[in-house]
Amino acid sequence: MRARAFAVLLVASTPFLFAGKKKNLAAIDALLAQHAAADHSLPDPGAAIDPMPWKPGQWALYKRTDKKGRVTLEKLSVVEMAPCGFQVESLQWSSQGLSGTRICYAEMPIAWTKTEAINQATDLVRVFTTWTEGNAPMTIDLGTPEGAMMRGMMRVIGHGMMSTLRLDLTAGGETVTVPAGTFAGTIHVDGRMTLGPIKLDVEGRAHPGVPINGNVRTTASDGSTNELIDFGLTGATSRIP
Repeated sequence: MRARAFAVLLVASTPFLFAGKKKNLAAIDALLAQHAAADHSLPDPGAAIDPMPWKPGQWALYKRTDKKGRVTLEKLSVVEMAPCGFQVESLQWSSQGLSGTRICYAEMPIAWTKTEAINQATDLVRVFTTWTEGNAPMTIDLGTPEGAMMRGMMRVIGHGMMSTLRLDLTAGGETVTVPAGTFAGTIHVDGRMTLGPIKLDVEGRAHPGVPINGNVRTTASDGSTNELIDFGLTGATSRIP
């Protein structure tokens, strides 16, 4: 009887699941259409490879396509300068709905090595918030004793995961065209992640004229891609409550 009741509940809920997925995919299509006319073509930066300093209002929109062709949009934004530092928000639109994180950095992290990247990712983070649309956000203050413990765990996990990463950063001079425009003189940020028998090669192309993290396009050996759709230097606001 209990199994039958569960089956009935599952069948009854199926139309709602499909309706929700259809609505979420429509939101992705609408956002892509909204930014379809973007053209931010940038010249070769020459020897300049330093990233653009963070300022409130900056944003960048990316389209991620996984190896199965499923699309997720991600918008990175510097939404404000708070007492704890820069509030950087990541919103993600997927077939599952809208979700996001907001991280407060004491200062902008700039890392040229794996060790610097891991240490700054943990040392500079002050407050971390996660959120899913329709639910209240969850916030962790890393300045509390509980938060300090989490910071230590993040550092251990980060070093463990990143120890298998080989990362090469060179000024490549390659011109890359993505939906956001054509970017000359992009920087090569290439690497390989090894997890047991799995090896994933990643080719990244970045430009210092792109805000937040400079990323223009990333392609992986498993067929997944991440490409810049649009960006702006002003106008970003927070979506997370």
